[in-house]
Amino acid sequence: MNILKKISLIILGIFISLILLEAGLQIAGFALTTVKNYQNKKFKNSNTITVLCLGESTTDDQWPPILQKILNEKYKNIKFNVIDEGLAGTNTGVIYYKINEYMSIYKPDIVVSMMGINDTGLGYIKYKIKLFNLLQLIKKHSSVFLCKDLSYVNFHLIDEKAAQLMLVDGNYAKAEKIYLRLIKNKYRKSHILNRLCFLYYQTGKFDKLDSIINTNKKIPYDGNCLHTLIVYLTKNKQYSFDQIKNWIRLNKDKILYDSANIYVLKQYHCEELISYIKNNINDNYPDMPDTKEITTQNYQNIINVIEKYNSDIKILAMQYPILPIDDLKNMLKDSQYYEKLVFISNEENFKEALKKYKTEAIFTDMFKGNFGHCTALGNTLIAENVAKTIEKIIKK
Repeated sequence: MNILKKISLIILGIFISLILLEAGLQIAGFALTTVKNYQNKKFKNSNTITVLCLGESTTDDQWPPILQKILNEKYKNIKFNVIDEGLAGTNTGVIYYKINEYMSIYKPDIVVSMMGINDTGLGYIKYKIKLFNLLQLIKKHSSVFLCKDLSYVNFHLIDEKAAQLMLVDGNYAKAEKIYLRLIKNKYRKSHILNRLCFLYYQTGKFDKLDSIINTNKKIPYDGNCLHTLIVYLTKNKQYSFDQIKNWIRLNKDKILYDSANIYVLKQYHCEELISYIKNNINDNYPDMPDTKEITTQNYQNIINVIEKYNSDIKILAMQYPILPIDDLKNMLKDSQYYEKLVFISNEENFKEALKKYKTEAIFTDMFKGNFGHCTALGNTLIAENVAKTIEKIIKK
């Protein structure tokens, strides 16, 4: 009986601890949101044009602060208050849930949206449970931090970070040596192989890239590497269509039939390969069409709320870097307010920049294959693009 009582107390203690932890996380999240709301509102006055920015981690403290600086330096007689309501990890379901609140708090004159990339079927519920997000974060990084030999982890983690900085600085040879040493020491092999693949592709060392592909046919490639390899395999004439199909088949559990993959394949007129991926990959991801439908529906609902709140608000629907603007236009073509939308493309400006600068100078990562989170330079490209569009609106 005493044993059962002790077990019950332990279970109760764990349950209460989880509740307290969730409460603490919710309070911390509320405090951070309150501070952010105060920062967003403190510049508001009757002579101010308010620009509300909606998005995820590619917006959160990324290009909005640069946009505010550009606009306020350009216009001396107009005060711009750029509201950064981008939030890492959010999705269009959460943004739709909060859009009425944003409208009543900020009363924006212009809304700029770049969103949809985080959408999944879990939507709002997943976002609201802070403990769930914390556990996901721990799980994601457990291979780095939850090891018995902490000194081993720290040593190799420092090496990995050093290699990343070397890539940004263009020291590819030193970065390559570090990656090869980490692989030899069996440190996060698949992760480091992915980085090495990207390095070889960027530096044109295709013989070494071929060696990795042929030696590690079924390593768990991540999204960044997959897009790179699909483009490489397609461009390289030594690989037959059957060889590429076989490689895709072996790695089909990691390949998505999504806009990033299809975009890069369309660039090289690979309609047959697009068809193969579409017909052979969708079965593994039955939720993908639903996810796209969710994004479309939420996006259109957000537009409807903004229009009903104030039809004079200018809505700027912005596409992510590199991706074609037609994808976004097609998503919103059935919106009753489609003709009023102002679309912003970040395709040509980023393509031109990539001719002048290395990828690492524009993106800090490539989590969507052909684009990712931006550096200061990349965020400036976005901010300048938005500023030009706002300038055209003001002149009308």
